[in-house]
Amino acid sequence: MKTKYLLLIFFIVIIVLMAVSPALKDNKIIGIVDSPGLQGEILFQENIIYNIKKGNVFKYFDTDYLNYPNGERLHFALANSFHLFLYAPLRIFLGPIRSYNMLLAIIVLLNFLSAYLLAKYLFRSKAVASFSSLLFGLNSYILLKIDLGFIQKFAVFWIPLYMLMLLKLRGEKSHRYLFSAAIILCAMQLFYPPYSYYAILFTMVLMSYALAKRDEMKFAMSRFLLIVFFLISATSLIYYAMGFGFAYLNNPWHVINNTAEGSLNLFNPFKFFPYVSDSRFVHLPLGISVLAFTLSLFGAIGKKGIPRLLGVVFVVFLLLAAGPYLTFGGRAVTIFGHRVLLPFYFMSQYIPFASGIYFPIRLFPFINLCLSLMAGYGMIYVSDRFRVKNYAIAALVFSVIYVAELATLLPELFPPAVSKVIVPDIYRIAKKGDCKAVLNLPQSTDRKIINRYGLYASLSGKRLVNSYYKKDIPFYIPKNKDYPETKKRFIRFLSACGIDYIILHEYLLREGDKNPADDISWLDDYCDVLNFPEEGISAYRIRSAN
Repeated sequence: MKTKYLLLIFFIVIIVLMAVSPALKDNKIIGIVDSPGLQGEILFQENIIYNIKKGNVFKYFDTDYLNYPNGERLHFALANSFHLFLYAPLRIFLGPIRSYNMLLAIIVLLNFLSAYLLAKYLFRSKAVASFSSLLFGLNSYILLKIDLGFIQKFAVFWIPLYMLMLLKLRGEKSHRYLFSAAIILCAMQLFYPPYSYYAILFTMVLMSYALAKRDEMKFAMSRFLLIVFFLISATSLIYYAMGFGFAYLNNPWHVINNTAEGSLNLFNPFKFFPYVSDSRFVHLPLGISVLAFTLSLFGAIGKKGIPRLLGVVFVVFLLLAAGPYLTFGGRAVTIFGHRVLLPFYFMSQYIPFASGIYFPIRLFPFINLCLSLMAGYGMIYVSDRFRVKNYAIAALVFSVIYVAELATLLPELFPPAVSKVIVPDIYRIAKKGDCKAVLNLPQSTDRKIINRYGLYASLSGKRLVNSYYKKDIPFYIPKNKDYPETKKRFIRFLSACGIDYIILHEYLLREGDKNPADDISWLDDYCDVLNFPEEGISAYRIRSAN
């Protein structure tokens, strides 16, 4: 049986097992459920399903699912989250949690499959290709993003496919590979723009390699320009149709990106903290595989051509991933009071659109892809040196070592977390009623808070009165001192809009702050008060309009 059919059967079996698995019912989710990223993913999944049902498919970022009843326009970034459309067919059969788990499994399998196709093209050996795809599909960056719930960030299957098309284009010079590369690059942009930007940088490095041979100079230059032109033209038309005008012209070109957040610590590349900064700190590690790095050294030494090219890309992207400044422990290293500038600083200052590419660790899919392919060459080199004729044995041994390395050095990430989703009782009560939306207090646009509100509202099937960007509720909430008629008018307004519950999350209030319930205690006269002290929540259920 051909490899592609075996892969297809494996793919289908895994998906079916995921769908029926009792370990991943609607109250279990893959990842850390308290992560704002995962909570936001569920919120925006529900937002796009809501808009698809309304027929608002192409402008789903203009929504009244949030900031109800006024609605709001979500930022341009959401227009580049086309992975959300993949939820639509899953939601025909599954709820929001299971559809998330299922999409995660599908994306992970696609990552393995695309890396396998690229590795199979380079190595011809199924065993070597399988080992290489394991290194790419199960690396610490993908595991980190799985735990944090950033599906669009670990949906990296476009990257091996893009590299495969470029290599085939260079070898066969066929127009079908040119257009395939351009289409894949556009899809990469619409899934997650930083990856398309770094893919262009990779193309430039590959082009430079081709330019070393004079007979390929004209071909490389023309094809590179055609790919970039197609990307800008096609995505510009899509953005214009979506209502964003000429999106590229609206973005700044030369704004220095001074962030060092998410920078690689070159002093400790094998295990470091990705989001070390003054503003945030995520206690999840990230690093380069010791085994993959060791094997890649043998690959670069023992083979010329493609392995050396991959080595150049690896080094270039590794230096870029170190961020704008040389850092140690998340703090910039200074010499005579001056920070040490690195290539990322100059890229963000002088290359168009680079100023909007934050967090240099987003280069890691490219770094890991180069590493996994060089490790494949390294495995061949080591196997030949030790006269191991069957690459399958070597692949199995190294795969076991790699999994053991993950479990030993990165126990926080491997295996990925599985969380129980606990929905507060008030949302379960609201789900049974006919209310259209819920109002959450305290008001906040902090992602850790608003995404949690969104998660609970989505799981209860209700819209969110709170805005995603604006601090203030879209209408005035009367205080104790206001006139009775003002209060009655407010109650009538809520009732008319189908807003039946005001939910006060007391556990989110900072110590020493005045309890906002002191200002809205008048609601006791117009609402039924529900208390959930064990959850730190109290709620006001709106009575019929007065």
